[in-house]
Amino acid sequence: DEMCHMLADSHFPDVLHAGDLYRGEWREWNLPDARVLSGGPECTPHSKAGKQGGAADERSSQVADMAELAVFFDVDIVLIENVPQLLECNQVMDDADRRFQTLGYERVCTELVHHPHQGGDTLRIRTLLWYEKVCRTRGLPPPSIPKLAKSSKGLLSHLLPLNQVPDSAWLHGEYLHTA
Repeated sequence: DEMCHMLADSHFPDVLHAGDLYRGEWREWNLPDARVLSGGPECTPHSKAGKQGGAADERSSQVADMAELAVFFDVDIVLIENVPQLLECNQVMDDADRRFQTLGYERVCTELVHHPHQGGDTLRIRTLLWYEKVCRTRGLPPPSIPKLAKSSKGLLSHLLPLNQVPDSAWLHGEYLHTA
């Protein structure tokens, strides 16, 4: 998503974007010190806003395919963010867990994260899947995600000023008012 990339670049100029996971440009990155991989695979196969094709949608494999990235970068922790409906797709979750386990990782935590409880200003609920390398986590207690104080800044504090919104982000057209 180009607009997400532009927003991330404006706050984190050195961030790397994988873009399309399957183009594989990430294979050219040299990240020897990477310990954590985080990502938000396509949510439309699961989201109420999408077609809800679940495992029948080819994009639903992206959750499991992140295991390949974890091995490639030799990270210890993988954090995956998605919509809550992902957890209802048993085949997708089973495929992801099986792929991660085959490659030496296990899911150690599954949380429904309420955005307002994490300092956010929307009412969104997200699923967070946490996988860790088995050799690093044996015998450790499962992790948990602490709740933070509610933000008092409001949603507007997260938006760019209008003069900083790139022209490509604007939806041009006519406003039609019907009585």
